[in-house]
Amino acid sequence: MKRLYLVLIIATLNSCIGQNKEITNTNNTVKQYTIMKTFDIETFYKNKNNLKEYNFIKNDTINVKQRENKQYYIEIIKTENNPFEEFYAFYKTGKLKLSVERLPNSFQKGIIKEYNEDGELIKEEDLDKPYTYSWKNIKQYLAKHNVENLNKQVISIRRFNEPEATENTRKGPYWELDFKGEYNNIVGQFFIELDGITGEELLVKKFKGKGALGEDATIAVYDTLYVKKEKN
Repeated sequence: MKRLYLVLIIATLNSCIGQNKEITNTNNTVKQYTIMKTFDIETFYKNKNNLKEYNFIKNDTINVKQRENKQYYIEIIKTENNPFEEFYAFYKTGKLKLSVERLPNSFQKGIIKEYNEDGELIKEEDLDKPYTYSWKNIKQYLAKHNVENLNKQVISIRRFNEPEATENTRKGPYWELDFKGEYNNIVGQFFIELDGITGEELLVKKFKGKGALGEDATIAVYDTLYVKKEKN
């Protein structure tokens, strides 16, 4: 349930990694200390709107979104031509609580770090383990299926590593891709599950449209194109 815990953290918060610097003292010995990213509370309060948000652009290519909730300040940094964004959460003192890189509305990647209110690192985890079929492989897979623009064609990309299968998830690790592209010369929107180790296709479905679910609700309807047969 470790992956579920991480998702809950991000959901609760919304929805910098410190830099090491070398200094030389009078004895000419080199020491390391950490410059921790902090939240500029004063500037935020001067510029926030009635929704407690402050959005601005840096250097013409970097979009910064800041907001406040009851417990934290949130900062999201998105650079032009990079599908990923940096997500930061800060305590009300302005000190960093959590940092992670994520694909919007999809998944987190790289190293997630969490700090206590004294600035001490209390949790660090490599989110890319054990996915040996990596994000680089996913991009290659999407390119082969005529996905040329991730921002416009990808609906969501998620990954799971559950120890046991549940009603809504299979035993991990595996990826879930939802995108508009092409599969076996068929153009459309596809939902595909891939093995997180080998990249083998586990399930391929094509989106047909919306179907009725009761009087006031709808549900996505798919045609199943492929399902991997389970071994006996």
